[in-house]
Amino acid sequence: MRAPREPALLPPHIDYLIEHLEEGPRQVRPKGPTTYRFSAPGARLRVTTDSWRLKGGHSAWWLHADSAEALGELARLVRQIGTLAEALLAEPVPARDVLVRLRQEGA
Repeated sequence: MRAPREPALLPPHIDYLIEHLEEGPRQVRPKGPTTYRFSAPGARLRVTTDSWRLKGGHSAWWLHADSAEALGELARLVRQIGTLAEALLAEPVPARDVLVRLRQEGA
């Protein structure tokens, strides 16, 4: 799953991710975006984000998993952040099926 153009990641959301997932190494670019890496059992999350202080800043999200179940768990965990619930895109078919189920749960 991915969300290529979300608002910049806010500090409370970064804290939430750190609290609920295992944080990997960050890639901080001077005067540029930061890439955060997180993991959960069987799943990985990468978020590249502009600073929340940058007017019009954006973030891009990538969710990967070893199984549909792990992908669903990760997506459930992050979908309340920003507009991810509506913005997530999914391909191939197994990921689309997971996304359809998540949206049905949220309805």
